[in-house]
Amino acid sequence: MALARQIIVRPIGLVTQPNKLGVFPPGALSQAKDWICRSPAKFQQAYTKTAWGTLLSGYRPRLLHSTANKLIVLQRDGSGVWRVEWWSHALTSPSIDNGTLPYTSDDFSQTGRLQAITMRGRTIINGATKDPIVADYENPSSTAERTFRMAGLPQLAMNSAPGEVTTGSPVAIQANTCVSYSAVLVREFADGYVMRSRPSAAFRFAIDAAPTVCDVSLPISLRDDSLAVFAKAGDYVEVYRSQSVPFTVGAETNPGVTQYLVARVALTASDISAGDVTIVDRAVASAVGGPLGGLGKDIYTNPDLGGLTSGHDPPPVAACLSVFKGRAWYANCRFPARLTLTLRRGEGDLNTADERRNGWGRRFIAATYTNASTTVSGISATDIIGLVPGQQVTDSHLPAGTTIVSVGATSIVVSAAATSGGASAQSEINDVIEIDGQTYRHFQLFGYGMMVSYKLTATRALYGAASGDFFIGTTVDITRKHYVPPATMTLRATQGSKFDPPIPEISAAVLTVQPTQRKDYVMYSHNGLPEAVPPTNEQAIGNGEIYAQISTKDTQWYCCSDGVYRLSGNIAPVNGIPDILVEQIDESLIIAGPRAWCVLRGKIYMYSNRGLVEMSDEAIRELSTGRVGDLLPGAFYAESETPFLVADERVDEIYIIGAHATLNFVYSLRYDCFTTTSQFNGATVGAQLATSLAMVFGYTTTQLDELQPDLTALLSSGPVLDLQPVFGDRPDTMKQWIDATWIFETGSSGTLEPRFNGLLVDGGGLVEPLLSAENDLRASLGISRDTPAQASGIAPGFAITSAGLKSLAGISLRYATFTEQQGRR
Repeated sequence: MALARQIIVRPIGLVTQPNKLGVFPPGALSQAKDWICRSPAKFQQAYTKTAWGTLLSGYRPRLLHSTANKLIVLQRDGSGVWRVEWWSHALTSPSIDNGTLPYTSDDFSQTGRLQAITMRGRTIINGATKDPIVADYENPSSTAERTFRMAGLPQLAMNSAPGEVTTGSPVAIQANTCVSYSAVLVREFADGYVMRSRPSAAFRFAIDAAPTVCDVSLPISLRDDSLAVFAKAGDYVEVYRSQSVPFTVGAETNPGVTQYLVARVALTASDISAGDVTIVDRAVASAVGGPLGGLGKDIYTNPDLGGLTSGHDPPPVAACLSVFKGRAWYANCRFPARLTLTLRRGEGDLNTADERRNGWGRRFIAATYTNASTTVSGISATDIIGLVPGQQVTDSHLPAGTTIVSVGATSIVVSAAATSGGASAQSEINDVIEIDGQTYRHFQLFGYGMMVSYKLTATRALYGAASGDFFIGTTVDITRKHYVPPATMTLRATQGSKFDPPIPEISAAVLTVQPTQRKDYVMYSHNGLPEAVPPTNEQAIGNGEIYAQISTKDTQWYCCSDGVYRLSGNIAPVNGIPDILVEQIDESLIIAGPRAWCVLRGKIYMYSNRGLVEMSDEAIRELSTGRVGDLLPGAFYAESETPFLVADERVDEIYIIGAHATLNFVYSLRYDCFTTTSQFNGATVGAQLATSLAMVFGYTTTQLDELQPDLTALLSSGPVLDLQPVFGDRPDTMKQWIDATWIFETGSSGTLEPRFNGLLVDGGGLVEPLLSAENDLRASLGISRDTPAQASGIAPGFAITSAGLKSLAGISLRYATFTEQQGRR
C-alpha cells in the first residue's frame, strides 16, 4: 500500500455543484461562510462589522454616498419624512452634522431608484417625484454649506410693463426704433463653478416719436411656480438687448434674439426680500449693422453660440444618474405637462376687421358706460367684431379684472357694474388664457408680462410695448418651472379655436395636459455644467425602459427591459455636436434591480437573469454559471432596493447583497472566485468611503455598520470552510485517508474544529489547538474510520471556535492507495 499526499493550496473559491468525479481542481469549496480569498493560495476570515455611529430612532438609511471627505446619509422614517446627515470618517465614532433638504415628504424613491453623483464638487441626488437636489460642498463646515438646493436655476420673468425713463444724451433707445430684451440669472461660486438660467423669453420694446428718446426700466421677478424666491443675495441679474431696427406703428417689426449685455446687477438682501428687482438699461443705443455702442458681451444663446436650444434648463426628474465624459447624464426621465401653442393667424394689437375676427390679443373699442350698470353700450359694428365672453375689459369706469359676460349687436354685458358713467374714448379688451385656474391677459403670455410660474420659450421676440403691433403665427412653448406632482396643466382661453392645437373656450371644461415619462429617454448636460441640460441634448435608448445607466471610461452602458445597450463616441466640448453610437449588445440580458450593479477596474459587474455577469467592451462573461449557479441562479428585474452590489477597490472584491435569502456573496476579481458572508442583511444600502476606502453598510436597525479596512478585528466564531471532495488525482481508486493538516499564516492564534464531508468530527466535540511549526501554525488530526476514512475521495474543512485565525495557507492530506483487491476487502 503506497503512501501519498494531497496538498491543497489553490484559491479556486466556492463551487457548489457536486464534485463527484473530480471535475473541479483541488481547492474548490462547497461552503465558504465568512471566508474571503484575498491572497495567492490563501483564504482568510471576513472582517467583523463595527458599529459606526447611531441613526435617529425610527429612521433607516436609503442612500449612502461618499464624497471626497464626507459620507452623505439620506434616511426616511416610517411616516415618510426624510432627513440628511453628513458623516465624517472615523473608524470608531464619526462626527455627524445635520443637513437641510428642500423637501422632506415622500419625494424620494424607496425602491432603489435613489442615486447620487458628484461632479465639479457638486453632489446631485435624484428625486422620485420632484426635481433633483444639489449640495454645493463636498466637505461642508456650516449649516449653510450642508443645505441642499433644487438643481439648476429657473427662468427669470419680466412680469410687468417696462417703463420709459427720459434722460439726457446718449440714451438706450432712439425714436422710431425697436429692440428685444432678455434677462439671465447668474450664480458664481468661489471655486469657479458658474450657473446660468435659461434667458427669459425675449420681448420687443419699441417707441415712436413721443418721447423721442429714452432709457428703459425693466421689472424682473425672482419667483418660481411656488411663488418662492429662488435667487439669493450675491447672485447677478444680467440684462441683454438686441441692436435696434426701424419701427413703424402698425407694421410687424422683429429685432430678433441676437442680444448683448447692457446691465449686470448684484442682488441684495432687500431684492430677495421683495422678490423682484428693477433694472434700468442706460447703455448707449446701437443700430443693426452699426457699432455695438453700449452693448457688451453676447448672451450665451446667440445663434453663433448655440442658439436658444442651448439654453441652460435645470435637469429633469430622472430615475438614473451618471457622469460620463465630463457631462451629467439623466435617464428614464419625467417631465411636467408641456404644451406648444401656435396662433393660426396672429397676435398683438388687433385693428383691422380681419385681425379682430381672426387674431388673438388686444382690441380697442369706443363705448358708453352708465354708472352702476353692467351694460356697456354704443359699440360700433367694427368694434364689436371679435368680442367674446371671458375677455378682460380695462377702462377707468370699471373695476380691475372686469370681464365680458355676453355680447350683443352693439353692446356687451360685463361682470362688474360701472363705478361712473360717461363715454370712453378708448376701452382696452384683452383675450385671456387660463392656466391652472389662473387667468393671464394676452401680453402676459406673449410678451413682457410673462407668467412667473411657467417657463416660456419662443424662437422670436414676443409682443412689445408699442401701439399697433401685430405679429403673424407666433409660437410659444409653455411648461412648469418645476416638476410638482401631479405635474398636470389645465388650460382654456377666450377664442381658443385660434390656437393650434385648439383649446377649450373660457366657459368650457378645461383641457388637462398630462406630464410625460420617457422611459427610454436620456438627456445630458453641457460640458462641465452638470445642472445645465439643454432640451436638444437628448438620446433615445432601445424600445423599452431604462433600468440602469452605468459609465465606464469610454463607454456608457444601459440595462433596459429589452436588453443591454452600449453608447460610445464623443460630444464636442464647445459646440455640443454629438458623434455617438448606440448599439444593442445583448437582447436577453436583464438586470435584476436598479442597484444590482457596480464598476470595478473599468468593468461592470451585474446581477441579472443570468446570474452574476461581467460586462466590458471585450465581452460579456457569465461568472456564477457553472460554479454557484444553484445559489445565484439569477432573477429578472424587480423595482427593489435589493439585490445591490458594492465594489471594494482596496482588494478588488464585489459584495453581492440580497441576491440570496440568507447568504451574501463576495466575488474576488483578482482570483476569479466566490466566497460568502452572512454579516449583512438584505435590506441594506452600501458605499465605499472615498477617504479611507473602508466599506460602509447601512442597516434597517438603528445603526450603521462598517466593514473595517484591516485585519485587526476578525470574526470571533462561526466561520466555516468546507472543500469539495478531493481524489488524490485518481477519482477511480479507493484510498485509505490517514491524516489531515491545516496550515495557517504565522501570527494566527486560537483553535479550530475539524470537519470532513461537511460534518464536524465527533459531532463538534473535538477542538484542535494551533501549534507553531517554523514559518506557520498547524493543526493535525488523524482521520477516523467513521469519517469514512476509506473512500475514493474526501472533503476536508473546519469551523472557527475562537478569534485569531488569519489566513489559511493550505491543507495537507495523507493517504494510501488500495489495490483493487484491497479495495474489495
